[in-house]
Amino acid sequence: MLDGSGLPVWPFSHQVLGLVGWCLPLTLVLGWLIRRAAPALAVHLPQAGPFALRDYGALGGVRHRWPLTVVSAPLGAASHLLLDQLELRVPWTEYAMHVVGAVVLLVLAIRIGRRRLIRRWHGAPPPRSRRPGLFWGVAGAVALPLIAVTPFLPGASLYHTTGARLLCAVGAGLLIASGAVTAASRRRRLVLAGSSRRSATVAPHPCSTQRGCRRRAALSVAASDLPTDSGWGSSQCTHLPQTDRYAEWLGIKEVLR
Repeated sequence: MLDGSGLPVWPFSHQVLGLVGWCLPLTLVLGWLIRRAAPALAVHLPQAGPFALRDYGALGGVRHRWPLTVVSAPLGAASHLLLDQLELRVPWTEYAMHVVGAVVLLVLAIRIGRRRLIRRWHGAPPPRSRRPGLFWGVAGAVALPLIAVTPFLPGASLYHTTGARLLCAVGAGLLIASGAVTAASRRRRLVLAGSSRRSATVAPHPCSTQRGCRRRAALSVAASDLPTDSGWGSSQCTHLPQTDRYAEWLGIKEVLR
């Protein structure tokens, strides 16, 4: 991705020391970000038939095995350096390796998806609410400008460099969109929780309980001394059934005597 940029990162990342100083920390950071974004990202993707893309949301609900990443990242970077040496000696192998890598990746993705291995390994994805307007709006706002400037960057004539930059642009858009959806959902939960707490602290109306109804009934009897045909009058609480109202009136009259 940094070919032709003139930055010292590119030669450093292709040295043995760069396996630990650049490739490993970059892999750890990206692995953490992808797992954090996986639930919100996967729920907005199509299932894509045999690929079962939404199953990958389960990656966000399992504990990351850091020792495995610490070993795998330098091994993967070292294999890249070995292939670079092979391509320098036999140039046509560069294209052959790209084709072989793409075919192997496609076969593995279909195999994992058809057998639902992600669910078998990690369980079902955690539930997440879908907000497609926000997700794809943010993803497009981030990825499209990056894609638009890619042909004008240094080293754009190198197709593998341009391809890597395009993948990074799309990936950045998806990651930031996932973060936006997660933040919006969290903010909504906080607002709802605050509303629930405020509702719980509001004092109940005196007539919200049977005791409150009886208190209002006593006040009505003291004022009219006799019940009307329709109940206790306009000030009577209608929470109690009609039979309970008269029974309550009789009890109150005994007390008033």
